[in-house]
Amino acid sequence: RRGLLGHLDGGPERTSGGEGGVTWHVHPSRFASQDGLTKRRSTKDERVRDSKRRLGVGWLSQLGRPQKGGDFRRVMLPLQTSHPELGSEEARIKQERNGPQEKNEPIINLRKLYSAMQTIENRLGGGEGIEGIYGSITQTGTSKIMEVMVESCNLNEDSFLVDVGAGLCRPLVHAVVACGVKRAVGFEVDPIKCQKAISFISQLGKLPFIRALTPLVLDEIIAVQCTAVENLATLHEVTHMYTFWEGIPSSAKHAVGRLVQASPNLKCVVVVQRSFRGAVPEKHMLQYGFGPLELLASFPVSMGGSGRSFTSYIFSKVEALDSMKMLVPKIESTMGMDQHACEHGKIPRKSQGTKKMRRAHSESLGAMVDFFPSKKPR
Repeated sequence: RRGLLGHLDGGPERTSGGEGGVTWHVHPSRFASQDGLTKRRSTKDERVRDSKRRLGVGWLSQLGRPQKGGDFRRVMLPLQTSHPELGSEEARIKQERNGPQEKNEPIINLRKLYSAMQTIENRLGGGEGIEGIYGSITQTGTSKIMEVMVESCNLNEDSFLVDVGAGLCRPLVHAVVACGVKRAVGFEVDPIKCQKAISFISQLGKLPFIRALTPLVLDEIIAVQCTAVENLATLHEVTHMYTFWEGIPSSAKHAVGRLVQASPNLKCVVVVQRSFRGAVPEKHMLQYGFGPLELLASFPVSMGGSGRSFTSYIFSKVEALDSMKMLVPKIESTMGMDQHACEHGKIPRKSQGTKKMRRAHSESLGAMVDFFPSKKPR
């Protein structure tokens, strides 16, 4: 004991051998006297504080500095007795037993990301231009959209994501940082918005925490093309599409539908707009030439700043053969309902009409029995 606490008297620090040959470093304790042999009686407040420390409240750091109003507490830390990278002897043995461990992936702080995007947007004077409306979905709404795309549409680092009506390309930045997308293109018809988007992505990519989260420079992953969607010839390599097309003209929506239907690799379409107002979303999209789509999810989202409410519709592209398979259960269910009605004496209207015609026909045959005495009415 004197060897463990003897350094409290201002003399040289002493160490004592621990179990397994590990050398321990002991920090001072306020409950020990200078000679390390006697203890003074602790007060009730100190005992309560001491019990809280045992539960993890106000626990001391490894450097021995007090946190949250605590005094120095006796903490025993193993010194490095082997290679610095391996740490203590126990850590080295544990590493040999468990094998090499992978490095922890960097933690993605979306709140920090959106704060940085808002700061840069303010420097640019906002994201407004001369055409269309400008608005960005909040962090919560965009995160939910990306989660559905990852879980249901397999959005990953091999995906190619495009944004029609991109503005400042905020959703593309979110997908690159949080989902690992390595190829993304934003299409924007407004030249002012395009210039702002290029500067926005360039400034954002220079931030240290963005560099740590992306394998390449951000402006090398996200490209901005200042063109109308009607001028695009094809989207053959695109796998996922996002569009906030509130305010986009009908001709542009038809052009997007034509490109989606002609693309062989595109499998997911996200549309943010006002609610369809009772219409079936798949039929509404079919009117714009998207072809057969399956609605995976729909949920409300809000715009940052103004708080305007919109609805996000996430569709999966369905091939022609798959769309025919989707109709088979509906046909079988309808046939089953007719069969069930016939078995219980409830004949459909068409069958009831046929029965009335047969009754009228039999009555007419009864009236003609004199002309055909050998035949009886049915």
